[in-house]
Amino acid sequence: MIKIIFFTLIFIEFCLGNTNDIINTNATYIMQDVYKRADTHKYQKFDISMYIFDKSNKKRERYFESFKQITSLEKKSLIKFYKPVNIKNTSLLNNIRY
Repeated sequence: MIKIIFFTLIFIEFCLGNTNDIINTNATYIMQDVYKRADTHKYQKFDISMYIFDKSNKKRERYFESFKQITSLEKKSLIKFYKPVNIKNTSLLNNIRY
């Protein structure tokens, strides 16, 4: 009886280990595909609302726009904040040359 339980546990561990490898492989493939597709358009604009919750569940809101321009030589991005008032009109400019 102990041998049956032992081999059953080994079999379950073997199956779960393979399942985790498959899930990790698929997740890696998906993220690589997302990364490749992120640069397929020359111009991109996003309106983004972000909510931040602290330990006491207090909510803070951020609202910003993100602009991206991609050429064969460089990738430029601009983030403009609109909410909250204390960071309104703050911008972040990023330029990556290849």
